[in-house]
Amino acid sequence: MARREGQITKREQERWLCAAAAIAAMLPVSCHYIMSGGIVAEWIARLREVALMGARLFPTAEILEECGIWDNAVNSNLWFWLPALFYRASGRIVLTYRIYQSVLQLLTVFGAYLFFHRMFPDEPGSQGSSGAACLGTILYLTCPYRLYVCYDWANLSEATAWMLLPFCGWAAAGVFCQKRDWRKGVLLALALAGLGYAHVILFLALVGILILAVLYFRRPFPLAGVIGGIVLAAPGLRRLAEYLFLGGFPEGDFLVRTVMQDGYRFGQFFSSYAFREGHPGLGLGMILCLTACLWIAFVEGGGKAGRQERFFAGVSALFLLMSLRYFPWDFLQRAGTWLLKLVTLVGTPAVFAGLGYAALCVPAAGAASRLAGQRGKKAANVLFWAAVIAGIGLCVYYCNMLTYDRAPMEF
Repeated sequence: MARREGQITKREQERWLCAAAAIAAMLPVSCHYIMSGGIVAEWIARLREVALMGARLFPTAEILEECGIWDNAVNSNLWFWLPALFYRASGRIVLTYRIYQSVLQLLTVFGAYLFFHRMFPDEPGSQGSSGAACLGTILYLTCPYRLYVCYDWANLSEATAWMLLPFCGWAAAGVFCQKRDWRKGVLLALALAGLGYAHVILFLALVGILILAVLYFRRPFPLAGVIGGIVLAAPGLRRLAEYLFLGGFPEGDFLVRTVMQDGYRFGQFFSSYAFREGHPGLGLGMILCLTACLWIAFVEGGGKAGRQERFFAGVSALFLLMSLRYFPWDFLQRAGTWLLKLVTLVGTPAVFAGLGYAALCVPAAGAASRLAGQRGKKAANVLFWAAVIAGIGLCVYYCNMLTYDRAPMEF
């Protein structure tokens, strides 16, 4: 049926909502300065070193010691080469930061849009998806942990990895859900390698997820893409291997420590906008969707969640368990020197909580379509709009409070 003049389709409505979420997530970038706090000084130091000394793959020990921040000591500079080139040409570090953050947010919403539309494809004969793809995109983009990484902690290496995660998921879903196609395997290898150059811990975690997916779905072909990604990321993993097995970095080293005490307490998962100790919660939008999931499971007779949703729910449960302060990280560190060092590189188990929240976006978004099958379209629309308004509204509040509390950084 042809639409009336001036009437927007459901797909166009979804795109406008995703654009609104992207704008909300970019509010801190609207400031004409760099907010103090976090570890943004480490990114600035690395950027200046690359701009001055050329395309170095890893930062020198002198730069890390100068800023006193070792969180990303084994992560490469590859994703900082282009902004460093812009900074070298313009000489304006604030403008470079604002452009880089803006590009991160825009690519994140684009990657999430691709991934969730592949996970929840359009229904035949409909104008757009059931709303699950749009909801998943907004939940991922406004995830409190992702916003914390981007602006509060200001860990731009991990923020880059969060930008790449949806692209990795999109490429992996294409390999798993469709027929064997070497081109999709190449895309998976490239996306995975890009993640390896951004953040090695998240790279190793995603490799583990993909291996679990191969076993769960019993499809060995994606292993070729995983192996290809490892091979392509090998130069970026060199420093990790040197640290774990060759006694440290060529330029320097940092002290190992335990991380168990830095994990989450169970109640911290359910915070919405206020959190302590760098432990953001699920957020109100995600909590609403998960409540709908529990309603469907225990009151409405279970619903029919797909295998993909069940897989992501299991992966999320595993990562959330690993993020708890009760998880036996100390026992793992005693298993060997290389494990002691590897767990130290994790920094904090909160990293796994972030991965758990990201994985939960899939079953949480699927709750809207399953609720439509149980309670009708009206109930699904109520859940959809409640989650969207909560997610975007909380994102605006969090970003506004962050910019209000943080003073401009002095150079």
